[in-house]
Amino acid sequence: MMKNEDKLLKDFFDSERQEIEDNGFSARVMRKLPIRRQRIVQIWSAVCTVIGVFIFFSLNGLELILNTFREGFLMAVQNGAEHIDPKTIGIVVVVCIGLVIQKVTSYSL
Repeated sequence: MMKNEDKLLKDFFDSERQEIEDNGFSARVMRKLPIRRQRIVQIWSAVCTVIGVFIFFSLNGLELILNTFREGFLMAVQNGAEHIDPKTIGIVVVVCIGLVIQKVTSYSL
């Protein structure tokens, strides 16, 4: 019985269907809606960045990074890498900085 009623309703609504012209109404409404989500994301990213920078400097992050590079360099020298080209060290540092920048910017997008 239910299938018959469903078929009758479907047939009725299919035959009485009318298309209402939009004339760009939907697009105008969508353009006027506030972009709240995007603002929230930007604010949240800024807050997290400020917190991260604060934690980085409060825990002496710069000193820890420099100590890590110094220890790595000393270990390389002690293990027989006396003839390290300064260009190589520069390239490694630039690549590491590039990776850090890429990672940080990927979070903000």
